Amino acid sequence: MKEEKKEFYYFENGLYKIVHSELINFLGENGFANMRIGGTTKLVRIQNNIVSEVNESDLSWFIKDYLISLDEKDVLEAFVKGIGSYLNKRKYELLPKVQGLIDKDPIDCAWLYFKNVAVKVTENKIVLVSYPDLPHKIWKNRIIDKDFNLIDFTNGQFKDFCFKLSKKDVTRFNVLKTLLGYLLHRHNNPAVVKIAIFMDENATKGGQTNGGTGKSLLAKALSHCVETVLMDGKNMKRESRFNNQRINHTTDIVCFDDVDSKFSLEIVYSMATSGFVIEKKGKDELILKPEESPKILISTNYFVNGSGGSSDARRRHEFEVANYFSDKLTPKMVYKNLFFDEWDDNEWNCFFSFMIDCIQLFLKAGLLEPMPLNIKVNKLTHLTSPEFLEFTSSNSIPSEKWIEKAELLTEFKKSYPTLRDITSHKLTKWLKLYASEFGLEYIDKKTGKKYEFKLKARNELNNETGDENNI
Repeated sequence: MKEEKKEFYYFENGLYKIVHSELINFLGENGFANMRIGGTTKLVRIQNNIVSEVNESDLSWFIKDYLISLDEKDVLEAFVKGIGSYLNKRKYELLPKVQGLIDKDPIDCAWLYFKNVAVKVTENKIVLVSYPDLPHKIWKNRIIDKDFNLIDFTNGQFKDFCFKLSKKDVTRFNVLKTLLGYLLHRHNNPAVVKIAIFMDENATKGGQTNGGTGKSLLAKALSHCVETVLMDGKNMKRESRFNNQRINHTTDIVCFDDVDSKFSLEIVYSMATSGFVIEKKGKDELILKPEESPKILISTNYFVNGSGGSSDARRRHEFEVANYFSDKLTPKMVYKNLFFDEWDDNEWNCFFSFMIDCIQLFLKAGLLEPMPLNIKVNKLTHLTSPEFLEFTSSNSIPSEKWIEKAELLTEFKKSYPTLRDITSHKLTKWLKLYASEFGLEYIDKKTGKKYEFKLKARNELNNETGDENNI
């Protein structure tokens, strides 16, 4: 007959009794706690520096499994009979309160977490760290469900895939690597936020583009390393309060996949600069500060609209994906397997080792800017019309001579009768866009009743005079 008090229960007068306060202490000693996250309180459990969200049933099951392990069937019976009084919301409030966890990366290093080891990446070192030796706590869902060994990734399929998406050009390849590294680095500086855009190199306004070029596979690759929420760019309800409901405090990347020509960066500007407001049906609002927020990625077959101006240009980082792959030449045809689904352990280790190399290059070199392929022409085609681009190419614009606007407008309408409704104001706007995109300066003047303009290289402007009129 047991009479001594043990853990949170004791035997008295032929019955097992559970001490409520000791049960709460027992749960606290085993890592259960309350944590404040984004304005809400969540139940968590902390083990070996790994934090996981739990719910009420997890507490019950933990106690049940513990008592079974001790073969305390009578205590378990007493616990089950009175479970509603031993465990309830008011009792959970008495669990230890722990500081909210933000496990973002510091500015000078990045971490990836695998089943067998954590990997610390700096610009010069790659260090494998066991979880009990982690210098910080992490959320459990950071852990990639793969074991990892650092290996030579030279012959890895994904490395070769990225090289082909870079037109087999080493400089562009390094640009893509730094962009992948930027997205994998869980550090947000609100002052230098970039919206990453993977776009088809032939992206045009309503034109034909090649599907299957690999943009979505890049996003999927990132999702195997960090927590990524995929948004359907075509079918997203732009005015819905619940667009962000799948995003949470551990989301690292939000990818707006395959957005159409109507999508605008203005939809995501406030998220990128001011943080995320997340409304979930029937739950408290979650607010993520900019430094806590996920990074934003867009994949598209079109030029992405924006507000224009220097602020818009500063926020976007556009990488034109080469049209090496298509529906007629898929990665499976080239590599003889489906990426991710049909990889063996060696290919996975090549992949992760390559992604770590991308992080290392980003930490060393920063976010490299790509040389444009067709983006200037494609952007102008989107903002003006294909006919305008054709017209400027065939009419020697820019010119060393002053050009009369009325004559140019007449010639344009004559060349393209379907655009006979074009106005002088519209043509002037298009000419200014053309100048801006190609590093020229639009200048105009009025001579008598004539309005004339010239597009000049910027270093030639000191010798020019003229009035800037919005005609």
